[in-house]
Amino acid sequence: MSSQTTKIITVFGATGHQGASVIASLLRNPAFAVRGTTRNVSSEGAQALTAKGVQLFTVDAVNPDADQLEAALKGAWGVFLNLSSHDPSIEENEYAAGKAMIDAIQGAGVEHIVYSSLPPSSLLTSGEVPMATFDEKYKLQQYISNSCNFATASFIQAAWYFDNFKYADFSGGFPFVPGADGVYTLRYPSCGPNLPLVAIENDFGDWVHGILLEPEAWNGKVVQGSSAIMSYQEMVERFETYTGKKARVDEISVAEFETFGLSWMEEIAKMFTFFQKTAGRYYGVENDLGNAKKLKAAVAEKVGGKATLTTWEEWLAENWEDKEKQ
Repeated sequence: MSSQTTKIITVFGATGHQGASVIASLLRNPAFAVRGTTRNVSSEGAQALTAKGVQLFTVDAVNPDADQLEAALKGAWGVFLNLSSHDPSIEENEYAAGKAMIDAIQGAGVEHIVYSSLPPSSLLTSGEVPMATFDEKYKLQQYISNSCNFATASFIQAAWYFDNFKYADFSGGFPFVPGADGVYTLRYPSCGPNLPLVAIENDFGDWVHGILLEPEAWNGKVVQGSSAIMSYQEMVERFETYTGKKARVDEISVAEFETFGLSWMEEIAKMFTFFQKTAGRYYGVENDLGNAKKLKAAVAEKVGGKATLTTWEEWLAENWEDKEKQ
């Protein structure tokens, strides 16, 4: 247990999308001292964090250096843990690697853990749509809940990233590349009535921060990691209003979705099938923004900053440019 007034938080995967967002949020709060782990402390992203005062340690999730891991966890009050499922070194053994890491975190005396999980795809589809990324993360969530003795354990299941749209080739060009007729076309398989979306950079870190402000209140809870919930049609219509450009939806079958032979794209194709089998209930229950809003507002009340979740229009304002004018 840490007796220090400043509470040490160790963020695993410090330079990844989630970890970087968590660190950026925690650095706004002088009550926390932030540490991070990464495989390469010399990387550009790692050096940027070091310049901000983040103490970094070299820790590989599959083969962690025992001394570095011990140093990263020494005196830590809380931990944020995310495992990069698409890291080649972890793809085949995420549960084993995650369990070993969780055991080390618990053994170091850490009181509070926030774990980045995902819904159990096999369970929610009666075995019809198994996805290793989803099922392994959920299995680790269950291990933390049922077999560990942290003072508190909380979970966030991130939704579909807004940033997925930056890979415009996979969405028919939407929202960055117009078709030959000048119309921006969202070309995806159906995901059910609504798609939960997350602005990782802007919102995810505040949710972890908010949990750590009052961990007992969030103990055992699973937070739906969504910034917005929209249908394809609503997304297109709001894009038209914001940009003044024409757009449309062209729903295709999962078989028509081009994966380009990439394993992570094949996983995304499975995700569309998962959405269809669950009637859009990504989390196994109705999509809801309630807890995400509460956590975002709690952080703003404590340290200032934006108190509301990132909207589609706000994400477009940060990322969309009119290519026709360039």
